[in-house]
Amino acid sequence: MQTFTNYMGRWGLLMSILMLMSFQVATAQTTTISGTVLETGTNETLIGVNILVKGKVIGTVTDARGNFNLRVNQAPPLTLVVSMVGYTSKEIEITQAEVSGLRIDLAEQTLLGQEVVVSASRVEESILQSPVSIEKMDILAIRDTPSDNYYKAIANLKGVDVTSSSINFQIINARGFNSTGNTRFVQLTDGMDTQAPALNFPIGNLNGPSELDVESLEFIPGAASALYGPNAFNGILLVNSKNPFEYQGFSAFYKQGVNHLNGRPGEPTSPQPMFEGSIRYAKAFNNKFAFKVNASFMRAEDWYGTDQTDLNFRAQGDLPFNPGADRVHVFGDEVANNIGLLRNVGAIQQQAQQLGLGGFIGSIPDQVVSRTGYDERFLVDYGASNYKVNTALHYRLNDRNELSYTFNYGAGTTVYTGRSATL
Repeated sequence: MQTFTNYMGRWGLLMSILMLMSFQVATAQTTTISGTVLETGTNETLIGVNILVKGKVIGTVTDARGNFNLRVNQAPPLTLVVSMVGYTSKEIEITQAEVSGLRIDLAEQTLLGQEVVVSASRVEESILQSPVSIEKMDILAIRDTPSDNYYKAIANLKGVDVTSSSINFQIINARGFNSTGNTRFVQLTDGMDTQAPALNFPIGNLNGPSELDVESLEFIPGAASALYGPNAFNGILLVNSKNPFEYQGFSAFYKQGVNHLNGRPGEPTSPQPMFEGSIRYAKAFNNKFAFKVNASFMRAEDWYGTDQTDLNFRAQGDLPFNPGADRVHVFGDEVANNIGLLRNVGAIQQQAQQLGLGGFIGSIPDQVVSRTGYDERFLVDYGASNYKVNTALHYRLNDRNELSYTFNYGAGTTVYTGRSATL
């Protein structure tokens, strides 16, 4: 009986503590803020402006109409930090628990050296103060890129050389090195290395986020081995996705076009459709838990390899054709040898004597020959496709620390060029 009484006493004490904690959480005051961010002078609304609570990780961004809505589990006063690349940052003091219709004006920034980026030291520094050169594409540059895919727009950054193996497979090179498989380069998506285990180099955007979920791209063309390992001495690309706490709601896009117009012999005789689509949904609950789901697909008829240029045209000799041809888009004819070398092989001479063909050995000409190859169109699947699914769970332990779990899946068909030919 005494044991049961002690047990019930401890259980009642535990329940009282839990009820007290729940009461404290329920009575904690919250601050709700909503408003619009506009550009000084033009009064145009600004999209993608970052609005953060100073000293915390809690924040949001403005939507397509320049509006924002932020709820903070903290009693006033508090300070909002409003910032956007190309504009002067501003701090707003909030002294009321409910603020609506707040108007915030941002003026253009005239000194580019004060732009704030995430540098190689993983802290906020200005571009002029950063120890390395940084090229960046923000959310507006990604949205306004003239390319059919934002990843291809990386070629427009300073110090970047992009090799396109396929219509959906691009390899980034820097620092004067050009390769179809750059093992000296590192690409991170939210801190995750995206290199293929079998190839040991990044595989472009085949397993990266879609255009709807990319917040910024940061490219460091210099050596970054001190921070990111020995593979990064050729450069590093940081792809930052959108945080579901700051970018909520449903969004989607669909793009379509055609290629293979006026195709050459061996290519499709009619224009082929190419299209890409993506959807994204993100939701946050009480500034503590948030999730996002992304799905995208891409389909196109890849460029055909029909170049019949002979790279070994000097081996023709006196013949009207070249038996040692090595054509660009023909496989199997790369190895060529001079059949005149057979005259000096003792085993062949003995075999020819036994067959009564010894007189023919001396008539073998000095002629380079190669085996008959196979056209690329008989070996390669030109139906390029890419399917990707991405999901992430975010949990805020407190106002300064956040945990996230991300799952990325990508599959599809592409063409990988092992080497390039030069004349």
